[in-house]
Amino acid sequence: MWMNEHFLCLNETKTKILVVAPPGVKERILIGGVILENCCIRFVDSAKNLGVILDSFLSFETQVNKVVKTCFHIIRKLSKVKMFLSQLQLQILVSGQIFSNIDYCNALYYGLSANTIQKLQRVQNCAARLVMKNRVSFRTSLDGIFFKLHWLKVKFRIIYKILLVVHNCLHNNAPNEVAALLTYCDSERTMNLQEPRVLRSRYGDRAFSHAAPKMWNLLPDYVRDKHDTIQFKKQLKSFLITRGEEFVQWTKRR
Repeated sequence: MWMNEHFLCLNETKTKILVVAPPGVKERILIGGVILENCCIRFVDSAKNLGVILDSFLSFETQVNKVVKTCFHIIRKLSKVKMFLSQLQLQILVSGQIFSNIDYCNALYYGLSANTIQKLQRVQNCAARLVMKNRVSFRTSLDGIFFKLHWLKVKFRIIYKILLVVHNCLHNNAPNEVAALLTYCDSERTMNLQEPRVLRSRYGDRAFSHAAPKMWNLLPDYVRDKHDTIQFKKQLKSFLITRGEEFVQWTKRR
């Protein structure tokens, strides 16, 4: 119906059917495919959309593995020329070549398993040692290095992206379809966002309409009140660097 209204034609050879559902529900789906214009469209376990590999359980394991493989390949290439580059030059290359891959659509990674996030964190750890030209022991904590480089850890980069989207929604800098997912509470004093009730499931907890308002309401006022996007990003990043772990614990209590 939607395609007919917009005068679009379905390309049967490029069409796939991906069912996103919990394992218990997916096991009860017995359809193997759909016949359309004498072409059988098969069900698949994963599909790529805008460069992101979506799987039927939204675990993003395949997507994360692809990002990790790509980033380590880049790190190996940079390691071969690091002696010819300064620390600042390495930082610029890491930000442009490594972090651009880690941060691409990383709001989708919210609520993933700790093991999955740890794979991405290992990439960032290796990138930090690359920038420091391997002057840091593998037994040494990298917290001080991240603070010196003013880098957010992977789990905080995910939170940063979601909160930045919320900020843009509230200041009319986001698509209407996304902004419509956020509404203010009745209280004009707190200016909190409504937190829709969801079923206690990993899918419900990870939904943007639920997770984003919850995190936004937990932000200190001096961060939320910044209307200028550049100033907001600076305050948010500084807050997550200094109090990120505490903030994560706040979200788990709600």
